[in-house]
Amino acid sequence: MSVCPIDGLSTRDESKDAEKCLAREGGKSVLIVTSDFHTRRALDIYRREVPGHEYSVAAARDAEQFGVRWWTHRQWAKTLVNEWLRLIWWEMVDRWR
Repeated sequence: MSVCPIDGLSTRDESKDAEKCLAREGGKSVLIVTSDFHTRRALDIYRREVPGHEYSVAAARDAEQFGVRWWTHRQWAKTLVNEWLRLIWWEMVDRWR
């Protein structure tokens, strides 16, 4: 088991960092740990950008960053809208590039 350092500023860039680590370490099975609101898009991006691996995803819950009652906190609502916009952009534009 290895932990890969990630320096990218986008999920796509992060997948490329992980690809280098996987090539070096020879891993086939990958666990992606990301924010609980980002799991779906991260899994899609890794599968598309770095094929040939078995991916699993785990949500790292951070009650300070996002919560179930997102509408009660302005920043959480902004996070929700931002993630939905990123997911829509991924589904409609980026995944087809």
